Amino acid sequence: MTEVKRRKIGERRTSAQRLKRVLAETTPKHLEQLTKQARALAGEDECEKVCLNDIHARLSGLKVRHELLRATLTFAKGNGFHERLLSEVGQAAAYELDIDSWNDDIIAALQERGRGLGLSQHSDDFADSCLQDVSEIGEEGAISYQIGGKVISSMTGGRICIRFDTSYAGQHFESYFCVLACKASSERLHVSEHSIPFFLPLREVEKSNLSSSCTKFIDCLSDVLQAYVSRREQVNQLRLIKGDQIRELYHSLSYNLIELLLEEAYWKVGVSLAYDNPKSELPTRSVVMAWPHSVDALPREPPMAVQSVTAHRLLRAEGVLRDLLLPTGYEKIVADLQETIARGIYWEEDQ
Repeated sequence: MTEVKRRKIGERRTSAQRLKRVLAETTPKHLEQLTKQARALAGEDECEKVCLNDIHARLSGLKVRHELLRATLTFAKGNGFHERLLSEVGQAAAYELDIDSWNDDIIAALQERGRGLGLSQHSDDFADSCLQDVSEIGEEGAISYQIGGKVISSMTGGRICIRFDTSYAGQHFESYFCVLACKASSERLHVSEHSIPFFLPLREVEKSNLSSSCTKFIDCLSDVLQAYVSRREQVNQLRLIKGDQIRELYHSLSYNLIELLLEEAYWKVGVSLAYDNPKSELPTRSVVMAWPHSVDALPREPPMAVQSVTAHRLLRAEGVLRDLLLPTGYEKIVADLQETIARGIYWEEDQ
């Protein structure tokens, strides 16, 4: 190959490389310019609005899927489990027990009844003191006792069925079931099946109480279920009352952690509640913060507005939420908030 041909080939390669560099540098810039022109034609605000609407739609879809999944996991056994227990136990009226009669002797009597051995003389004497009309109970069939929101029934094989009825503000909600049975090698009762939500501490309650006292286990589990339903319905009630003002809401499955962001007149209020005791419907820890939408939004006459948009921790409000149910406590906080704004104090004593 001659020197002239090699020079021409080298020039062509140099030209091709220069063209690649120019394209690499100009193509992104050209695309960026086209993007800017498209945004200018469509309107930047409209583009951002479309993006925000898309994100909101996706979040709404995720919330719906979350609620469906939670309902599926919470009530996985379905009505078939409840119907089977009711058919075995029967639907006869349960006999009321008073608090003095509620002890482990009644559990032992129900176990004997379930084994088909008939009530012992001790059990007959005990039943005489508990039932309004013992003659109504025959030699066969299950018997049930009721104390508070708990119905305890005998089952075949010496098993015990407990139905926990829950309520809030005088309204009945779900009923949960738990079946206790003895293993073949032991007389000690254990939980054999149940419809308790998986996120509640059933096994911890069983481990801590059932080996020492069956009635103590039943009472403790009843408190846990009732507290869970109460916490959940407190949030639902607040949604009904303040639905338009709730900007953010987070809660755990068991509602032992609740976080809220609400908008009131002039102020935003953030609430964080923690329930360390699973048997409590009131929080053990609370944090309440409030800050103005803007300095200009605050009323100046009277009083003089605060100097900057800063968050104020409302210590007294935190104490209110630890003493009152969430809907009632929050209404009191709002009333105090309005009074404080009118007086122009802005929680200086809480800082």
